[in-house]
Amino acid sequence: MTTQMWNGYLDKSHSAFDNHKYEFINNAKARGTEIRYDLHTSGHATQKAIEDVFKITKPDVVIPIHGEDPKNFELLNIPKEKIVILNDGEVYDVITGETFLIPAITYKPMNVKFQ
Repeated sequence: MTTQMWNGYLDKSHSAFDNHKYEFINNAKARGTEIRYDLHTSGHATQKAIEDVFKITKPDVVIPIHGEDPKNFELLNIPKEKIVILNDGEVYDVITGETFLIPAITYKPMNVKFQ
């Protein structure tokens, strides 16, 4: 897995530490996933930058996140079968290659009285 995540999120001594990100990375490592931090592009990467990262990393899949229109990835010089576009609430299973929906979380409002 290649991430552009800033390491401050994973540093417990830093004020920006994020336990969810920390746990995600550690769980991935525990399952044998190699984590790479050595590639970086702008948050607004150019088409060429995205294609270059693809060529260097040779990923099994590319999942667009935080784009204006994820379907624009289909315009890149990346094999279409490598691009997985998820809708809100969908999850990609890296073992099976299947996508599935996570059931919506429902909650019941609590009636709390303050004195």
